[in-house]
Amino acid sequence: MLRRTLFLAQVIAITAPVAAFGATIVGNGGNVGVPDGSIPLPPSGDTTVQYVSTNGGVDGVGANPDGSSTNPTDGSTYTTATFTPGVGGSLKFAFNFISSDGTNGGSYPDNAWVDLVDVTSPSITELFSSTTTVTPLSGGTNASVLGSWSGQCYGAGCGNTGWESVSHDFSDTDTYYLEFGVVNANDTLYDSALYFDGAEENGRSLTTTPEPGTLAIIGSGLLALAGVRRLRRSKN
Repeated sequence: MLRRTLFLAQVIAITAPVAAFGATIVGNGGNVGVPDGSIPLPPSGDTTVQYVSTNGGVDGVGANPDGSSTNPTDGSTYTTATFTPGVGGSLKFAFNFISSDGTNGGSYPDNAWVDLVDVTSPSITELFSSTTTVTPLSGGTNASVLGSWSGQCYGAGCGNTGWESVSHDFSDTDTYYLEFGVVNANDTLYDSALYFDGAEENGRSLTTTPEPGTLAIIGSGLLALAGVRRLRRSKN
């Protein structure tokens, strides 16, 4: 169920411009069918949405570019192709953050975010962050993208936000891209994920399938990680 419209007007300057590129996924991300365990259909009614998950994530990947992630370990990101909405342009999407870890003031504050990156005038506008806007509900969440941690719960704050809606209007002619990300904090246990849906710029979908070369590279990396992924820290 749609709960509220969110917009966090936090803008962070970045010092170097970023070149235009196509959609990319690093780590574990892509499309998933819904309902998925505890995750219902999004407000749009779509039966396929996108996700990124720390389950199958990559060590050193997934830290929020604004620097707010706490001791990030492994994570995943989904970056859209660049777009230029123009004056009066609009952006919208819905998300649902889920976590089997205790993100609410606990020792393992897994972080998920959606950043709007301005390529023309380098800066980051944080449209959502689990550490600054909403807190997961108490209780475990069943979801395929959590792998073996589906339905598990460690500490206060595990659960899900439910589907939330975000909208943003533009007043310039700059070029942008969106980054959806999620990362574990302090360990690689009790995974978290971010579902998102309906990401559109002026009615045009931003969540197209990444280029085949990108998927092949990521797939090879995940196969290698399956053999070497280790637990950094045990929870007592």
